[in-house]
Amino acid sequence: RARDEPFGAFHTGRLFFLLLQKRDTVRHMSKVFLFVEVNVKPGQFDEFVSKLKSHIAVIRTEAGCEFIDIYRDTQKPDVVNVWEIWSDRPSWDAHMVNENSKAWQAIGPNYVFGETITVMDAL
Repeated sequence: RARDEPFGAFHTGRLFFLLLQKRDTVRHMSKVFLFVEVNVKPGQFDEFVSKLKSHIAVIRTEAGCEFIDIYRDTQKPDVVNVWEIWSDRPSWDAHMVNENSKAWQAIGPNYVFGETITVMDAL
């Protein structure tokens, strides 16, 4: 085949090279998957969830937030779980230090004993 014919050796090699570049770019800009377990203080559950829902409504508008929602643990009545997906680590990092998050970090200790954040990678 001639060099300018579709799927010739030149085009096939170039396509393979471009796919490798794309793979490496995706690898470096991977999504961030978070599972957060929040231990709510007794008697604070309803008020905490109400405030958390307002906080999450703002988070949903942030750049890079692809998904966030809250769940109640059916086995632990004072535990709230949050599932988050961020488009990349820089987006999540920016979220963690923005004004909304700083305000939330000041409020949270009034309602919770603590939280565990699990950061996961897709397989």
